[in-house]
Amino acid sequence: MFPELSEFVRDFPKHLRRLWRPDIGTQVLFAKGEPVRIPWGGKTAHPYFADHSYHPPLTPASVKGIGVNGWCWTDQRSEYVTFDLDSVANHGDGLADEQLAGIIGRLMDVPEAEIVRSKSGRGIHVRLFFDPKPHALTHTEHARNGARALAWLAQKTGLPLQAAVDACGAIAWIWHQHTAPGGFELLKEAH
Repeated sequence: MFPELSEFVRDFPKHLRRLWRPDIGTQVLFAKGEPVRIPWGGKTAHPYFADHSYHPPLTPASVKGIGVNGWCWTDQRSEYVTFDLDSVANHGDGLADEQLAGIIGRLMDVPEAEIVRSKSGRGIHVRLFFDPKPHALTHTEHARNGARALAWLAQKTGLPLQAAVDACGAIAWIWHQHTAPGGFELLKEAH
């Protein structure tokens, strides 16, 4: 799967392409068949992956979505975390356009935050890269690192971000078959 996936992501925009490596927690959602999670055993201290090629070939027609969580499972460290903030237009319990615009405005002043439109083009993904990279023995520990990073970001911006974000350290799409115009557009790089 890794050579095929490397080939698949090769033409992604740079800000998305750099998020995937074989050692980053990944989910490949197929249009038909079972999704593939990398690694296996992510809740254990011994994650692993062995590709048995029981999946369709990776093509834009067969793959529905590719997502990553920022957990380097081979080194057992958190490299980055993504927070998904949705608009009410694409999620009934999402944020009103004015709320989302206000959050984006505040995040523009945070050098460490990368801001990318979600696949719908209506919400945003906020990404923080860890330096240094904290230990995360399991993907559950990675999620805890994400929750701490979200608390830091909320404190830095003065925004109640914990109420606006569903999950920390979870899979965030970097490619989807049903990406709307403007989806995954880079709004601000992290510095």
